[in-house]
Amino acid sequence: MGLKVNVNPWAKTDEKILDEDKEALDFSKTDVNPSQVVGNPQTANLFLCLLKPEVNNYSQKVISTDTNILGQELRNLKAGKSEHYYLDSYYFYLLRQDSKVVYYDFLKNDADETYFDNLRICDLRLLAYQDATLKADKSYADLKSAKYVSSLIIDRILDFSISAKPVFIFKNYDQWAQVIMQALRERTDLEDEELVAKFNLLTDYFYEFSSNDSAITKENIHKVMKLGEYDEISDYLKEVRG
Repeated sequence: MGLKVNVNPWAKTDEKILDEDKEALDFSKTDVNPSQVVGNPQTANLFLCLLKPEVNNYSQKVISTDTNILGQELRNLKAGKSEHYYLDSYYFYLLRQDSKVVYYDFLKNDADETYFDNLRICDLRLLAYQDATLKADKSYADLKSAKYVSSLIIDRILDFSISAKPVFIFKNYDQWAQVIMQALRERTDLEDEELVAKFNLLTDYFYEFSSNDSAITKENIHKVMKLGEYDEISDYLKEVRG
């Protein structure tokens, strides 16, 4: 089974909102600053899949593959800014188990600014627009941008030229699952039972948070289909532990 080519819709426009997305969205602000991919989805082993950007876009780019979110936050920290939301909320306990104060002091004063650059993580956002909501009769599967980023997940799993097994950690998994299924349907000729079987194969790589807390900890992560081992996730980050 071959996949139809996944075309990046952002590469064809300088607009801040994709034309195909406008019909499905309402915006609370006119100053739209989209951000959907932070990190390289072709080489990452660990993916944090969020509903939408949770703080202001650090990179000011919709797709930023030249650095990951922690690399951006470290540079902000060294520049005297206090922006380390994703490290603090999601990644800290996967990297360290001691004091946050001590770790942030180390990052700010002792770590090289490239300390996180080789960390193969990628943050994906189902909704690229921080201040947007769906219209009442629409779903995320109506967004071209959402289907594009969901197809990045499909491609990373089915690209067997990359030996390392990827891990995807989802916030709002039910919303993601709907769009991934739709993207898989549109990019294959599969229907019904075959489509569901292929989707279920993908879920072997899927984890979600066990609570409203967003920290990636052993107690707060479980496999979508069955309980998994936390070591599968933590192994990807051992090389950057301080």
